Order: sequence, then C-alpha cells, then structure tokens
Amino acid sequence: ELYGDYSSEQLDNVYMCINDSTSVIERPKMIYNEKTKKYLLWFHADGPTETSDANYAAAAAGVAISDSPSGPFKFIDRYRLNVAPEEQLKGEWYEEHKGFARDMNLFVDEDKTAYIIYSSEENRTMFISKLNEDYTYLATPVDKAVHGIDFVRLFPGAQREAPAVFKRKGKYYMITSGATGWDPNQARYYMADSILGEWVDMGDPCVGDSKRTTFDSQSTNVITVDEEADIYIFMADRWNSSDLRDSRYVWLPMEFDDDGRISIRWKDEWKLEKDVLR
Repeated sequence: ELYGDYSSEQLDNVYMCINDSTSVIERPKMIYNEKTKKYLLWFHADGPTETSDANYAAAAAGVAISDSPSGPFKFIDRYRLNVAPEEQLKGEWYEEHKGFARDMNLFVDEDKTAYIIYSSEENRTMFISKLNEDYTYLATPVDKAVHGIDFVRLFPGAQREAPAVFKRKGKYYMITSGATGWDPNQARYYMADSILGEWVDMGDPCVGDSKRTTFDSQSTNVITVDEEADIYIFMADRWNSSDLRDSRYVWLPMEFDDDGRISIRWKDEWKLEKDVLR
C-alpha cells in the first residue's frame, strides 16, 4: 500500500537503496515540517549502485517521509548533493568525488529553514546545504546552487565527520570528530554568526579528556533542552567495533563561558532537575 503509486522503475530503485542485504543505512536523523505536517527522515544512504558493487559506492543522502514519527516511512530517493565551486578546487583530487554525502545531520533554524550537514569528498570536507520548503530535497538544484547562498563548503582537508549542529544566543555551533573509523578521536568544534557563513575553529570542547578521544565516543547530536535556562545536552556514540549492535550512547551536560565557548566534562552520574543540570 505504501508504494502503490510507484512505477516498477521506482520500486527497483527503492529495493536497491534500502534492501536488507546490501544497502547501508547510517546516522538517521528526523525533523518535522510544520507547513506540510510531515516527518522527514534523512540518513547516510550507501551501498552498491547500478555501476558498482562496492559497499560504499553510492555515497549519498537518503530521505523518507511519513505522517507519523513512528512511521511507516515512505522512501523517496537517495541523492548526491552539492559540489565544490570551480574556484575552490585548484586542481585538487576532490573533483573525482562530487556530491559525496556520508556522515550527516539536520538542523532547522528559527525561521523554519532546514539544512543538511554532511561529510563530503571522501570525508575531506564538510558541507552545509539548504533544503527546500518541504525538506525533501535541496532548495536549489545542484547545477544552479550558489556557494554562500544555497550551500557552503567547509574545512577542506581537515577530515571531519559526525557533525552535531545547534544554535545558542544567535551563534551557530558545530561539534565534529576526526575520521578514524570506529575508533574514537579528539573532538573539535566551530562557531559561526551565519550558518552559511564563515566558521571559526574553536578547538577541543572536552575538558579533562586526557586520552583525547571525546571520552571514548563520537559526536552525534546536541539536544536543546531549554534555551532560556541555557541547558544543552551533548550526545555521542560509543562504538563497539567488535559488535556494533551493542554500541551505546554517552550523554553529558554542556557548559558555556561568557564568550560562548563550550566545556564538556565527564560525569559518572548527573540528572536534570527543575531546569538545572546536577
């Protein structure tokens, strides 16, 4: 019933993209569209393509839609996304990896504009791309998109992934990790005055992380609990590389100084009580 209006060609594409044996589905994120009353689920959609049997050949972002947060979600398609402007390439090899989209996240701004944030060009760069009003695809087709207006290409050569974006007191924040497979590494965060503007490297937010492994985890999300009370929770994946299904989450409160700099400290136990983190 869910796919009753799809053609045979569309159904073949659905099967190729989200079957239970060869497709790769990672880092799903969901947002709600107040205008359409729909829930949109975006995720790193990888796996073989029509021209390659490689596990990570697609390097795409997939999207599905539902009337309910618990589904069923109807798969729309998977897409390669924005590409670097010619003036930024300067003969670099990134040209061979146009539009790659792997580790990803979503962000809906106060004006209800939605963005997809993703590692691209074999994780060498990070992109932020504006979505359309329905949140189902890019706001502007790839061949017409303008850098700085429709998307922005960030941190060339830095190899950052696992972006977690949030907004606080008019500033945009992005916490990221390095690219070391399932092994944890040192976190790094960035700040910006505009989401499609210039992002400034602010260093490692983790305090007392002697091993420089983000407390043995990798960023995945920041939850805005109460903006007025300045309560934000850092959420991270603690991967179990020998049994990925047994991986766990790390949840830690976040602190901010007068200049808006982040501090994340390890706590064995803590709780949210009467709008206060203890």
